[in-house]
Amino acid sequence: MNDSDQDQYGSSNYADVDQDGWGNSATQYQDGMNNEAQSDQDGVDNTSTQEQYGSDNFGQVWQEFISGNNTAWQVQDGAGNVAYIDQSFGSFNNYAEQFQIGNGNFAVASQVGGSFLGNGSGQYQVGDDNESWAFQNGNYNLAITEQYGDSNYSFTNQFGFGNEAYTLQVGT
Repeated sequence: MNDSDQDQYGSSNYADVDQDGWGNSATQYQDGMNNEAQSDQDGVDNTSTQEQYGSDNFGQVWQEFISGNNTAWQVQDGAGNVAYIDQSFGSFNNYAEQFQIGNGNFAVASQVGGSFLGNGSGQYQVGDDNESWAFQNGNYNLAITEQYGDSNYSFTNQFGFGNEAYTLQVGT
């Protein structure tokens, strides 16, 4: 059995949950206007939580194609923020969270692949027009990105086993 909970306050918000697997849980909360949240869960025992405050924010989570026990958490507060988390294609026991406060921020976390498990990704952006990319192809990798201020850019790409990457940027 799958579980889905959607709460919306404001106007013109859109929330979509597609669950074809079993034991999945999706929670979507929107407070504002013109926000969009999408969660696609075709695997087993995945958890997706999406919170959006403000306007014109977009969040998407993919947990599909033989994936299981993954956790995705997105929180966006502001306007025009975009967040993507992909935990698909044989992805197991991964954790990704994205917090964006401000306007025009963009974040992508990708934890996909046949033998890829136990990865952790955290992307935290406070300010405007920041961009963060995190790709993890391997096992037990950790990528933490913190960006404060405006117009920061980060790209983290991890292959292999047990890598750790920490990025801290404070811009104008």
